Amino acid sequence: LFINTSGFSSVGFALPSNELRTVVERLLSNRLTAKLGWLGVNLASPLIENTKNSTKIFGIYKGGPADKAGLKYGDIVLSVNDVKVANADALRKQLRKIGAGEVLRITVKRAGKEMTLTATIEPRPSDSIVIKMPLITELDLNH
Repeated sequence: LFINTSGFSSVGFALPSNELRTVVERLLSNRLTAKLGWLGVNLASPLIENTKNSTKIFGIYKGGPADKAGLKYGDIVLSVNDVKVANADALRKQLRKIGAGEVLRITVKRAGKEMTLTATIEPRPSDSIVIKMPLITELDLNH
């Protein structure tokens, strides 16, 4: 399981049983793949007082689902499929349960205005591909 958080990549070898259950259910329901989906973002819980039930996008993989959906660096994610986002960890957990091909409604706050964007989740590329993908950050605000 590859998780990219705060700009660092780590490898974990344990899968919580409730997440394993999701994968097994996908296999048993005759889906062609149990591959987990990928949104293509780096997340952080904002330190701003009035945005405590949210998470901030601080990196978007160029060409990934989030980029294609129009998400931007600095967007504050408020909800996904009408489920409020508590923090970055809660959103990561929610995203791990979503399979490739599923469509998400992502409500964000950008420049003080709320908007809802639609993203189609893609199969996660291999680590060797993700590492080579350009990451849009605050330095790329003209994206």
